[in-house]
This record gives sequence, C-alpha cells and structure tokens, in this order.
Amino acid sequence: MAKTGRSASFCAGLSLLGFSSRSGDWVGGPILTLWLARFEERTVLIGLMALFIAGNLIGAVTTSYTLLLISRVIAGLTQGRFYGIGAVVATKLISDRLAGQAVGQKFAGLTLANVLGVSAGRWIGNALGWNMTFLVISALGLIADLAIVVLIPWDGDNSARGLAITALR
Repeated sequence: MAKTGRSASFCAGLSLLGFSSRSGDWVGGPILTLWLARFEERTVLIGLMALFIAGNLIGAVTTSYTLLLISRVIAGLTQGRFYGIGAVVATKLISDRLAGQAVGQKFAGLTLANVLGVSAGRWIGNALGWNMTFLVISALGLIADLAIVVLIPWDGDNSARGLAITALR
C-alpha cells in the first residue's frame, strides 16, 4: 500500500536521517582517517567518542530538521574510524596469540550492541520521545569515553595497563 501525506513524509524523513548518518562516514571518513593517523590511538578514540556524544546531543536538543540531519552526519563521521582504531587497540591490549580473538569479541560486541541498541532506542523513543533516545545514547557515550580514559593505557606505557588489561592477561 502506498504511503501518502504525512506518513510518506515521515518515512522519507527517517530515510534521510539514516542516509545522512552514513554519508558522514562516506564523505568525511577518508579525510578524517588521514588526518587522525598522526595522533596516538587512545587520544583518537577519546576524541571520536566526544564527537559522537556532541552529534547526539545536538540531535537531542534541536528543533530544526536541518540541524538534526547535520547532527547525524557528525555522529556518522566517527563510526568507521572508531571501529577500526578500536580493533587495533584491542589487539595491543592482550598477548599476540589472542589478538584474533580480541578482534572477534570486539565485533561480536558491536553486533550485539546494534541489535539491542536499536530495539532499546525504539522503545525509549516510543515511551519517552525521540529526542530522549539521543540523550540516552549521549549518556552511554559518556560512560564509554570515561571507560576509555580509565581503562586503556597510553600507547607505549606498559606500567599503566589498567584493570581491563590485567583481567585479559
């Protein structure tokens, strides 16, 4: 059945939001990757998570559809780089013989987060309003950013391994 009127407009809007998030990754991704290559990985992860939080906070408080699209592009810029650099960091945190397992567990966690996160986000949006979903994502991003700061050591600093590294060894 064809959608008409307000329903079609809403569906088109949702499609544009999804596209804008991915277009941030497609368009800005290669440029951001080249620029970030000069920095230490932990610093990049912290910065990417901060950018992700900012993009979601902008989306949570805006009343402008244009600014909402821009916020999705900002959040989308971080995804590919965060996944890739996170995989590299995961291999550095444990012994070489467990590197493949670390990357596999990282991406299994990512898959689980997507499955549970989309469902939880939809429930939060339906129960509390669409903008609350962005606020919850921002709060979870802040928790993740703090975990990176506390648990992941600076590159080359083997004396400050952190709790996560000790547990994995």
